[in-house]
Amino acid sequence: MYYSRQVADKLQADRILALQLEKALSGVKDGVVDNLKRMEGGVTRASWYLSCFTENYQDVCSRLKREDYRFGKAIVRLLKGDKVIYLMILLFVNLMLAGRSVQDLRIIQTKLLSLGVNISNSFLTSQALSAALTTSISFSLNFRTKFIGNLNRVSSFGVFLSSTYGYIQKASESARRLSHTNPEYYRVLYQNDVEMLYFIIEPAIVPKLLLNKVFHPKQLSPEEIAQAFAELAR
Repeated sequence: MYYSRQVADKLQADRILALQLEKALSGVKDGVVDNLKRMEGGVTRASWYLSCFTENYQDVCSRLKREDYRFGKAIVRLLKGDKVIYLMILLFVNLMLAGRSVQDLRIIQTKLLSLGVNISNSFLTSQALSAALTTSISFSLNFRTKFIGNLNRVSSFGVFLSSTYGYIQKASESARRLSHTNPEYYRVLYQNDVEMLYFIIEPAIVPKLLLNKVFHPKQLSPEEIAQAFAELAR
């Protein structure tokens, strides 16, 4: 499940291509807007480096340097072929299932099966259920189409300084949002040097799930957790 290899192959699966063709016209417009926003963000970030020459803004300068460094570490992992997307999903699933009783896990698994999620119907331990769910989510068409554009673009970044800085700016904004909405998830991503790649999967996770208390899993019932996973795995 090496996504960097899938990026190189340009995801030639028929279903993905069909979806891309269907949305070709809107995709051109969206691509232009995205490029302009990214370049604007890059220019803005580059201008912030002027703070490094101002004594009163050394904290800003330090933050920019730290984010650039963290982004570089994450990109190295991605380009080396590490399974960073799988890892980020797995860490998310683990947090959702943390502390759940055997009875809760049974309820979650039964609900997932009733919702058509492709997992084993034999009882799974928490670790096995996490692995099965992560695989199912990783291969779901809905999830892949939402993050694959970000993944393709960031895997070939570096043509223009403003564009590169645009990605760093986008990544840092996404990481900061996550640090406020879910500090625990941010912490485990940071520990694995991938928090600056969260922006790749953010579109797939946030729209449907943020409003459903997904970033506070202890507030969710087993049925609600199963529903959240099912939405990701469709």
